[in-house]
Amino acid sequence: MYLAMIGNIKNAKAINQHERQKAHSLLSNSLRYINKKYPNRIVAQFTLTIGDEFQGLLKSGTNLFEIMDTISLTMKTIGVDLYFGIGVGTIITPINPRFSAGIDGPAYWNARTALEELKTNDDYGMNAVRFNYKQHPDEALINETIALGEYMKFKWTQSQLDLLAGTIEMGAYHDSFRQVDLAETMHLQPKALHKRVSLSGIKLYLRSRIEIERKMTALMGNSL
Repeated sequence: MYLAMIGNIKNAKAINQHERQKAHSLLSNSLRYINKKYPNRIVAQFTLTIGDEFQGLLKSGTNLFEIMDTISLTMKTIGVDLYFGIGVGTIITPINPRFSAGIDGPAYWNARTALEELKTNDDYGMNAVRFNYKQHPDEALINETIALGEYMKFKWTQSQLDLLAGTIEMGAYHDSFRQVDLAETMHLQPKALHKRVSLSGIKLYLRSRIEIERKMTALMGNSL
């Protein structure tokens, strides 16, 4: 069992050619960064595929949301938003660890279904992630929990999004991060950081993300 991700640039057709090329270049750089940072989590490296899509194959749910948030925050610096479809299943083709394009099977079929469902209903533009594994009774619960986190993040200010980027930068994508360390990373006074943390609900966001990763990994039959 594998976890497949298919990503897509949101509203790509509305972006002019110059800005689209810029987006592709930044996205390609971001995917290379992900491949270097998480080699032990990745089965087949993240690559751009056709049009405005990219995909990758993971061993489990571990670090899934950290990976997606890293890519999303990078693209948001140029005003580009993304969709992510996540699927669990088997792979029926040979796996090339260095190039995920061309790999196929139920894991990617489920990810494709999730992506298409998301494009049809993204909760008024507030949801960017959907999971598909219809053989499992917890699929709906996982998706609703994902959607609640996406709603939280959609409402965040830039300074609150910077908190999320800060946890990623210092390798603390979890709810038990040390606020004093995050304040130092972000060059903030501890009191100012505490206010941002409490108003954003970022610890709740991170805690729910980690629990979803554990649930996905458990239903795959893999261990963290």
